[in-house]
Amino acid sequence: LTPPMGWNSWNCWGIGVNDQKVREAADYMARNLINHGWTYVNIDDGWEADQRTSEGVLMGNDKFPDFKGLSDYVHSRGLKFGIYSSPGPRTCGNHLGSYQYEELDAKIWADWGVDYLKYDYCLYTDIEPVPTEEIIKKPYVVMRKALDKVNRDIVYCVGYGAPNVWNWGAEAGGHQWRTTRDITDEWNVVRSIGFFQDVCAEATRPGNYNDPDMLVVGRLGLGWGERSHDSYLTADEQYSHISLWCLLSSPLLIGCDMNNMDDFTTNLLTNDEVLEVNQDPLVMPAVKIITE
Repeated sequence: LTPPMGWNSWNCWGIGVNDQKVREAADYMARNLINHGWTYVNIDDGWEADQRTSEGVLMGNDKFPDFKGLSDYVHSRGLKFGIYSSPGPRTCGNHLGSYQYEELDAKIWADWGVDYLKYDYCLYTDIEPVPTEEIIKKPYVVMRKALDKVNRDIVYCVGYGAPNVWNWGAEAGGHQWRTTRDITDEWNVVRSIGFFQDVCAEATRPGNYNDPDMLVVGRLGLGWGERSHDSYLTADEQYSHISLWCLLSSPLLIGCDMNNMDDFTTNLLTNDEVLEVNQDPLVMPAVKIITE
């Protein structure tokens, strides 16, 4: 009932994520971050096999030979395990999505021990080329019903691609919903996303969160097709970024390489007084009072 805190693989690894990188992220989180509230270790796009089995099951590709084993490993460190899919036939990274396999996918994920699902709209446009708000909402409701049929609590993130999603994200069964374009480590992008969130602040409450995308601190890059690099944000901009996301009662998802975490970034992510603002059980996001 407070915003999820964890890590997502996309901004640092893109579709190059693999089993070992996820285990390393879990190890770092268990050693250094878990006592500050960080819990979720989430795989983004790039895990899917090229085709489903004859029974329709979508397994991991060669980079993920044993999803149940990986999930068990993450859980053994006291953490939670997240996965990624799309309501369309293909994902944003052009891998297989969950279209027409929603109930089977939800069952398999529950069997694997998945605790978090990021569900990106993306290539559902192949099914509905001219999307309206109702058309975009529909496949999210389908997956919500599928998740309700399994015996596991799974945090459900209504993903990228849905304009004004805060008007219907909770109605579609989402616990959080992406309110913006993809973030990058440029101050004008961070600023425009962060100071836009007051238009949807009223939708935030315990268990329902506006998601302004991942944190762009630490070592980033490959998810955007760039070389790996330290965040382009200055130190002051990174302080502002973390502080603002906490004031907004936003989900906090680290997007950097956890194996190359410097002291500055670690300190940003372990400032308990700041994190307590994000984790306030009232879940009341700050809004702008004055705009110059």
